Amino acid sequence: MRRKIYKSAAIAMVVACLLFVLFTWYVVGIVEKSNSKELLEGRVWNVCEIFTEKQNESEEAFDSVCNEYKQRARSLAMLLSRNASILDDDMLLEEVRMAIGASDITIFNEDLQIEHATGAAEINDEILEKLKPAIDNKQFSMAEIDRSGYDIKIIVGVSRVDKPGIVKAEYASSNINSIVELLDFSKIFMNITVMKTGKLAVIENSDMTYSAHTDMDMIGKPSHFNFEDDFSDEEGFFDHEVNGEKSLIYYKLFENQVVLGYIPYREIYDVRNDTMKWVAAAGAVISVVVMLTIRNGILRINKKEKKKA
Repeated sequence: MRRKIYKSAAIAMVVACLLFVLFTWYVVGIVEKSNSKELLEGRVWNVCEIFTEKQNESEEAFDSVCNEYKQRARSLAMLLSRNASILDDDMLLEEVRMAIGASDITIFNEDLQIEHATGAAEINDEILEKLKPAIDNKQFSMAEIDRSGYDIKIIVGVSRVDKPGIVKAEYASSNINSIVELLDFSKIFMNITVMKTGKLAVIENSDMTYSAHTDMDMIGKPSHFNFEDDFSDEEGFFDHEVNGEKSLIYYKLFENQVVLGYIPYREIYDVRNDTMKWVAAAGAVISVVVMLTIRNGILRINKKEKKKA
């Protein structure tokens, strides 16, 4: 009879330990996934805030520099209208170029033909097309960064005052480098981590390539996602296989880009797996202690009964 009790107690302890382990597996898994979701969402929103701050900062810096360059170009247009002889004297035109701090000056007529230039006057067709409104609009001015050549520069265009045409000035200085650095969002994740192996990325909607990524080597490469299939809402969670690992994804549509973060489920459940080992070990130890206690109790009872007999 006592052996049956001992056996029943052992079975009960094993079942209780298994149930406790399963319950721990389930609960810890839910908690860890919830914590991972909260972490991902916070990181992605943090990136969007940094993105907005950098955009505002870069726009302010760009506007400040460009407004100064536009003003210099307008001053040049006014000077040429009052003293047309400058255009006939290469030395004078060169002095004017140096006075306004430009690297090159090009003067176009209404047919977009070059009348005068201080340099080789290389023409970027795309930029020239943007300058066309200056022929008819005397208030027109434009400034943008040109990356088409070896050196990055700012192209400024204003309308001529003396007659229909365009005054184009090119600027290359340390100001441009600082602006370009502000406009470069590829390093936005350098100090932002998501657990140990989690990643953050920005994907261009147009071609679905990474414009920014925690792993710098991924920048410019095709992403692992399809815009229409994976990003149907403004934001949300979904599961997706990335680099051969099933991962938890959180994304947010931000302007013309997708900001997202992902964590492999392997890492999400690492804590659960470690907890399971400790729980299983603790359950085994407790079971052994309880069974030994029951066994000792049964042995004492047997001894007492033998003495009475």
